[in-house]
Amino acid sequence: MKKYWASLKQRGTELSKEQKAAFVLLMFLGLGGVVLGFFSFGANLRRPFELQLARYTGEQFLTSSQREAAEIEASKTRDTDGDGLMDYDETYVFKTSAFLGDTDSDGIDDKTEVYAGQDPNCPEGKDCGRVIASADDAGDIGASPTDLLTSLPGQTYQGIENVNLNSEEDLIGFFTSMSTEDMRAALEQAGVPAADLEQIDDETLRQVFLDAVTQAANSGQFSALANQLQGQLEEVPVETTPAPETETTP
Repeated sequence: MKKYWASLKQRGTELSKEQKAAFVLLMFLGLGGVVLGFFSFGANLRRPFELQLARYTGEQFLTSSQREAAEIEASKTRDTDGDGLMDYDETYVFKTSAFLGDTDSDGIDDKTEVYAGQDPNCPEGKDCGRVIASADDAGDIGASPTDLLTSLPGQTYQGIENVNLNSEEDLIGFFTSMSTEDMRAALEQAGVPAADLEQIDDETLRQVFLDAVTQAANSGQFSALANQLQGQLEEVPVETTPAPETETTP
């Protein structure tokens, strides 16, 4: 056995420099082939999917916010109704329809009316008042709660001489008990134009009226409102029932 290993050792030492260089080169090429084969194998696995993606011509996947941003950007250069106004300007600037060349159907296209300084949403020759459909649209009614108190019709105070105003709830409860007609009358007396009141339905008007009172109470005006209302109540004439006449016998 020892002789065998000695012979192998002797043979190894007998390799020439060229043989040793060839052996190292062969090992290097072998390892390089293994590495390249590994990467080639991975590329071959991915190739079918990459080809499918390259051939895909459908809509690109976008999130909802990305789609919205892309649509807004596209509307800046798109004129759907062909009236000369970009869809973006019609939607966000002039508030006209991007699908109708003449939004108000008065025979004049939107672009002509815009450049003429006219309202493209109102037919020519008509007075288009702003219809108030909700409390948010109504906004500020233009009258303070104090003005409303002094403007309430006299009949509003009849029969409520014993009203107690010890809290904000009492104050709001008093106004809640008012009829819609009294609210309209108070608003008109406080300076709100009658034309504006006609555009507000009863439910919305009542909500706006009570919101104004609630806001005033929450902002620290409760004492002033309560004192003034109490003063109004004290001025209400007390209806007295005359005593029945007693018949006197002669």
